[in-house]
This record gives sequence, C-alpha cells and structure tokens, in this order.
Amino acid sequence: SPNDLQLLSDAASHLIFVLLGPMTAGGALPDILAAVELSLEGNLSLEGIAAVQRGLKPSGDLIPWNIREQFLDQEFPQLAGGRVVRIAVHPAAQRMGYGLRTLQLLHDFCEGKLRS
Repeated sequence: SPNDLQLLSDAASHLIFVLLGPMTAGGALPDILAAVELSLEGNLSLEGIAAVQRGLKPSGDLIPWNIREQFLDQEFPQLAGGRVVRIAVHPAAQRMGYGLRTLQLLHDFCEGKLRS
C-alpha cells in the first residue's frame, strides 16, 4: 500500500527482501514470488536505555523493549536482531512453499551464508 512505501522510504531500519522466479533468456525481469519486510532492531546505546528508564517511550524496536519490560533484562536492548514485519506471497504462488523458502534464505543471509 502507499503507506507501506512511505514507511519504507522513511525508515532506514526497514529492509525488503524478495524471492524471484527463474531468469528468462530474453532478459525480462523475473516474477516476484514472495517479499519480506524486515525491521532491524536492538543494538541500542546505554544512553537510549537510560532515557526509557526516565519515562521516555521509544518508537520502534518492539522486541528489545518488550523483552526488557517483561523479563526485567536491562542488557537485552543492546543485542541486535531482526523482526519480520510482514511477508507476502504472490497469489498464484501461495501454498507452494515459497514463503517458507524465503524465510529460510533470509535466515541464511543474516547468518552470512549468502551474499546479496
């Protein structure tokens, strides 16, 4: 939607990964089979964590703040990770395993097993 595109253009911590269909000999662009929006979260400074303790509510970084609040783990927000915001599979390619394959490849990419 247009709101999603605006969010992506404004938020440097949001990334899009796509699973493409096979390349054709004619040089046409391949079909997009699936897409994942990933939010990079965490890796927060001690100053940012201290600001939250003073009552300032941060935007974004949902997982680090929720874990910190639920488990009283003051160091968790310093860890870095990614959160899948949404995943979409082309309607003609649904129920064929492309969503799962996209998440597996994203996992491998984040572990450094694949290059962009």
